[in-house]
Parts: sequence; structure tokens; C-alpha cells
Amino acid sequence: MSKQGAIRTVLLIVIVLGISFAVYTAIHTYRSLPEAYAAWDTGTLLVAYMQVNGDQWPTDWDDLVSVRDSSRPMIFSGGYTSRGEFSDNGEVKRQLSKYVSVDWSYEPFSGSLANPVTRLDGSKFDVVWVGGEPNEMIRTYVQHVVGTRR
Repeated sequence: MSKQGAIRTVLLIVIVLGISFAVYTAIHTYRSLPEAYAAWDTGTLLVAYMQVNGDQWPTDWDDLVSVRDSSRPMIFSGGYTSRGEFSDNGEVKRQLSKYVSVDWSYEPFSGSLANPVTRLDGSKFDVVWVGGEPNEMIRTYVQHVVGTRR
């Protein structure tokens, strides 16, 4: 094989590997979207729950979804339903609990580095959010609001 042929072969391999990696990344991201949306929405609900319940942590999914105000329907990110909104708290609970786990024994105190919202297997989320992730949202609220009240 000539030097020029070898360069072409290496270049072709690099291009094929680059395209393969890009396709794999796109498919993985697409498949991770429902979990990412559910995690973000759960973090949002957890902060909202603490805001209206004296900075207390909910005890279960029923407790958490009680923060939804039926007169102002909460529109979720929509990654795991076709419409992006739910008619009742039972559906919210079913959808969110399909994708994420919440540590109901978590105690919100300033300085905690715990991750109360995780994947179902207890591991951290592998999707990166602009502006942080659900646990960071919770820690920020706890540090800046709960931490100043205690």
C-alpha cells in the first residue's frame, strides 16, 4: 500500500469513528430525555413543596404531588408524555416514579452534599443540564433559603 493509500485509509477510519460516535451520542441523549425531564420536574416540585411547607421535606410521592395547584396546572417538560401535562396527581406520581427515585429520609440543611434525587438504581444522572441538575437546584434552595432561617 502506498503512503497516500495509507493516509486515505486512516482518514476514512477517523471519519467513520467520528460519525459513529456522533450517532451513538445522539441516540443515547434521545433515550435519556424522559429520565432527564422527570428528574428536573421532580427537583422543581421538591423545591416548590419546601417553599409552601415551611422548608419541610415530603414523606412520599403523594405528599410531593400535593403541591400542585389544580387551578394553575403545572406543565411539565414533556419528555415523557405526548402532551407534556397531566390531569391528575396520580398520573404525575406514576410518570415521575417510573424514572427517578427520591430519598424521602433526606434532611434539608445548609452544607449537605447529598443527592436526594437519583436514577432508579440510585446512581447519579448522566445527562448534563444547563444551569445545573435537580440536586443542585435543591442544594441551592436549601443553602440560600433554609440555611438563612435556621
